[in-house]
Amino acid sequence: MSFDEATGASSVAQEAAIDIALEKEEFLRSPKIDQVMKQWAAYRSAIDSDKAAQEWLKIDNKYRADPKAYASPFSKKALAGRAYHQALAHKIALETQKAGYQDLRKYGKLIYTHAGGTLTVVNKYGNNGGIGPQTVLYTGPFL
Repeated sequence: MSFDEATGASSVAQEAAIDIALEKEEFLRSPKIDQVMKQWAAYRSAIDSDKAAQEWLKIDNKYRADPKAYASPFSKKALAGRAYHQALAHKIALETQKAGYQDLRKYGKLIYTHAGGTLTVVNKYGNNGGIGPQTVLYTGPFL
């Protein structure tokens, strides 16, 4: 849920977007992914020469372009690069999927009253889309 102080508008995230965000966090916090990230960072920090830097960049660029590419020539560093970029691609895919959901406008408090078998629903604050404060949204039999 968010509140824009400039406009006074409130919004709430869609349930599907929340599920995607939770999936992303769970994915990134898994021990396996943590190990992949640390291993790739260790290979990067171990660069001590131009030759090592060029080898690391070659692997990094290959799997950045295609995270599913075959690890050839086969090496632990190539496998680590591929695993890192596959994890990164999955994270980006989840972020892209979540971006497809916009926050829904939250129009404030609804007041429900029940008297003599009649239900009345009133929007207490209204919104800027045509429904003003104290607008009766429903009045009728209580089912």
